[in-house]
Amino acid sequence: MTLTMKKICVFTLFLLALFASCTHETKDIFDKPAAERINEALEEYLDVLTSAPNGWLLYYYPERSQAYGGYNILFDFSRDGSVTVASEVAGPGQSETSLYELISSKGPALTFNTYNSILHYFSTPATSEGGSTGYGFEGDYEFVFMDVTSKEITLQGIKTGNTMKMVALDASVDWDDYLEEVLQMEEEVDNCLYGFYDLTINGSVATTMTMLGNYPVFTYLPTDAENEYETANTAYVYTESGISFYEPIEIDGVTVQEFIWNNDELIFTAKDNSSVQLVGGYPEGFVHYDDYLGAWKFYAKVARDETYTEYNVTMSENQRNYSYTFSGLPWPFSINYNRADSGMSITMGQVLQEDYPYNNGLWPIVLYSSSGPGSLYANSIAGIKITRDDDNDNLYWWVDNGEVGSVTGFGMYIVHTGYTSFTNTTFYDCYMIKQ
Repeated sequence: MTLTMKKICVFTLFLLALFASCTHETKDIFDKPAAERINEALEEYLDVLTSAPNGWLLYYYPERSQAYGGYNILFDFSRDGSVTVASEVAGPGQSETSLYELISSKGPALTFNTYNSILHYFSTPATSEGGSTGYGFEGDYEFVFMDVTSKEITLQGIKTGNTMKMVALDASVDWDDYLEEVLQMEEEVDNCLYGFYDLTINGSVATTMTMLGNYPVFTYLPTDAENEYETANTAYVYTESGISFYEPIEIDGVTVQEFIWNNDELIFTAKDNSSVQLVGGYPEGFVHYDDYLGAWKFYAKVARDETYTEYNVTMSENQRNYSYTFSGLPWPFSINYNRADSGMSITMGQVLQEDYPYNNGLWPIVLYSSSGPGSLYANSIAGIKITRDDDNDNLYWWVDNGEVGSVTGFGMYIVHTGYTSFTNTTFYDCYMIKQ
């Protein structure tokens, strides 16, 4: 049909609609009731879900701004309402079967209506990662169908509003092998410890993609930004061959989304445009993850004591290239390694012990920031960053992270109808020296 014919048809339809509006009769434009149409769609989508012989791969993004990056989750749906789930977080060889259902919720929707520790790891507030205990990853377990074909399904998280792609796995793909390849890719990239990547087009730097925290998220300055503060973030997911952004981004008129990793040259190249590369680099004064491991002397004013107390402490590997376990105080806790600046930070709200006996009950011990003796911040955002002294490379100061502006230390507290401080477990004006 030509453009002219299309215009004639549109005009004819307009006249018919206008004529119809002048009558007192109303006629349903659909030949079936809404409930029947939805039921037919749900049945059709069930057929698609269960017809993939090797299941589906979902690029899953928790949290409404994708602040924690993307993850690979595998599903195998059965017509009896059961689904088997695996993911890179659980690791190869681990899967769990639970129940799912297709329902009507803002349209045809998919819900995982019984607990599955692999999937619900991203949605339960009890998860200690993400936004820490009480928040978790703030992810979805219910999704609206946006577009459905036999090879690819587009879902939208009901809670987050995030759009996610789910693709049918080829019959030749072994689930464990795929997850192993993804984890191998993460390890190869992580071992470089790049704090940023220059996005180059034909060898010229167009913008710089900086690691945002310790999750797979970049922050960058779009080329059409009017000033240095108009930054944008893009989350990404690791694949078996590289990374893929949450959605395509445009830099200097070039649109990119997927990148292939070259482990010999240690660079990413855009999958569909070899002129675009991500070239890694290190921040000024870079300190390798391994250099923080080992013995330290820790100094702090304790409780209301104005003099410093010395502690022999140890930094040991917690999550390789991401965090440490800090031991030597009454309870060990986790310290983050921040690859963007190769510095360290402490996330507050960590549960140090779940079941401390106190006042005829068992109560959790929680790490909170403090602005001095007798004060604390229950807000996990008010944290501490650990920075190297300008003149002494072995001396590190524990200072406010800039979110609140008055944090001078931290405390270990019983959460029991308020917060009750332990004797000698509020530490402030802290610093440490590498041994």
